[in-house]
Amino acid sequence: MSGLAPTAFWFELTKESTPVPEPSNIDDCLWPPTEMDGSPPNPKFAFVETFETQEFTGTSTTVVPPSQKSRMKKKRDQKLSPPAQ
Repeated sequence: MSGLAPTAFWFELTKESTPVPEPSNIDDCLWPPTEMDGSPPNPKFAFVETFETQEFTGTSTTVVPPSQKSRMKKKRDQKLSPPAQ
């Protein structure tokens, strides 16, 4: 897989033994695609592991406009239809 850091690693998560209760749906007409045929819902489990992540603070406040060259390339890439004969 390209794009992963060389120090990236995987480890298997441990699921809890009891399933998470199904949420109540306000509208009885709404069903997930996996339960349209009346089959029972698949049990969903939480994981034992927890992760500490930094709070997302948004994107940078500086806006970088596209360069003149990239705007010219976009115009050049737009092809016109051949004239009708």
